[in-house]
Amino acid sequence: MTYDGVTDLVVVRQEHHIGDMEIPPGHVVVSGHGDAKAFLRENVSVGDTVRLDLQSDTIEGHVAQLMGGGPRLITDGRIPSTFEGVEGFQFQHNMYRHPRSAVGMNKDKSRVWFVVVDGRQTASRGANMMEMAEIMRGLGAWNAVNLDGGGSSTLIVNDEWVHRPTDSDWQRNVANAMIAISEPYDGEVFGSIRIQPEELRVEVDDNFNFFVQGYDLWNDPLEIPQGEVTWEVGGGLDASYGRGGFLAHGLSEGYVVAHYEDATDTAFVAIVEDVSVDDRSELPARYHLAQNYPNPFNPDTRIRFELPEQAHVRLTVYDILGRPVQTLVSEERQPGVHTVSFDASGFASGTYIYELTAGPYVQRKKMMLLK
Repeated sequence: MTYDGVTDLVVVRQEHHIGDMEIPPGHVVVSGHGDAKAFLRENVSVGDTVRLDLQSDTIEGHVAQLMGGGPRLITDGRIPSTFEGVEGFQFQHNMYRHPRSAVGMNKDKSRVWFVVVDGRQTASRGANMMEMAEIMRGLGAWNAVNLDGGGSSTLIVNDEWVHRPTDSDWQRNVANAMIAISEPYDGEVFGSIRIQPEELRVEVDDNFNFFVQGYDLWNDPLEIPQGEVTWEVGGGLDASYGRGGFLAHGLSEGYVVAHYEDATDTAFVAIVEDVSVDDRSELPARYHLAQNYPNPFNPDTRIRFELPEQAHVRLTVYDILGRPVQTLVSEERQPGVHTVSFDASGFASGTYIYELTAGPYVQRKKMMLLK
């Protein structure tokens, strides 16, 4: 069903504070926040008739999918000479630096870019509209539009954040999203690597090793031969690498670098006097769910998460169909770094998903069981 112009709809259900809802065919969701939420709750009831007026101009046929945004950053390859007052947006919206999100396509519409620029942080102040337009044009966009910004700027790939949210470490509640789903493809095309674990604390004279997880161009796990990975030590780390792995020589901090084909990744290493003593003077600054280690694994693996404050924690493992198979944690936990073991002896080989819910924070990651 498509909606264009004026359409009368009947209210069949009201929901409050529920996300990830299925929208049945032939139905629409009218979502309100703030004053709009209060208006809907006070004035709309089940059985009422609501008139939907899109007030959109269509060139060909009906609008099947529509998402609000603006202003247009690039139109047929051209960027406005100034964004001050463009398309009725306020000066502060266009001319100041904020977190931004945008979507663009190249000239023949064969490629699309989804872009998020972090902002309001020490490492990234954000972007104004002119800077956002230049970013999109530099990527190759022929047409591009700005979407919502601020804390609503979120980019997720394969259930993993690939940016740092403005609103601490959780997603802001919004009513819509733009989603790209790849079609099935044949073959495996190597894309990148990731060292596991991401950081490690060892003692002097300890032997230690890492596992390198490969990913294809679609960010799905890809097995790579560990013997073809080359390593180097840097950043002042007093350690060496040989056939048996790494050897810690003296108290120091630094990093190790893994190379495979044209991809690299880095992991932090601290050589300390006693790994049983946490010598960090500060608690974690943010919620964080780390990649399990080892991964792939058989039959057990460890999952580490960080809490900046006390919270009720729920750590659940799901199968690839989203069915819960085991709850690892469901209790109040103190702030700090926590590690939980998962024994998959009774489970079949395959991809599993583990999800951490702690206060307002929700994050998921994939892991692979190989038997």
